[in-house]
Amino acid sequence: MRKKSIQLLLFALSLLLIFSGCKSGTGDTQDTEPPAVPVDPITLFSSAGSAYTIVRGERASTEIINAAIHLRESIQEASGVDIPLNDDYMYGVNGGTVAIVVGVTTDERSQELRDSMQYNDYMIRVENNNLYLIGGSDEATVDAVDYFIERYLSQ
Repeated sequence: MRKKSIQLLLFALSLLLIFSGCKSGTGDTQDTEPPAVPVDPITLFSSAGSAYTIVRGERASTEIINAAIHLRESIQEASGVDIPLNDDYMYGVNGGTVAIVVGVTTDERSQELRDSMQYNDYMIRVENNNLYLIGGSDEATVDAVDYFIERYLSQ
């Protein structure tokens, strides 16, 4: 049963990453916008483990820190895989690791993505094998993490 759950989860993650896009937190209806260019699917984890680390800003708010912790716990609960959680400094030291970026970090792309959004908007996007969960505000970033967990990790 657990093997089948992991296979379904990996399939769902592949679909997410193929059709990753933005969601707007404004209003009662939320539209998903497809990416301008399709992205290749990535595998965040498998039964063998994960090459990913979850990264949050070194000076992240309590909301972002808690969201990153919740994401880590949800991945571990869904898959049994323990993905490390690091701040900017630790991530920079490790170097070369692919990341699940939660909010704005020293990664320039995370800042660019946040700057392109309105306050209540959030984005789930794959670029250069990194997964970005970012919002126009800390609250919107938490919404991105929650959406990702509910849609792709909940069983």
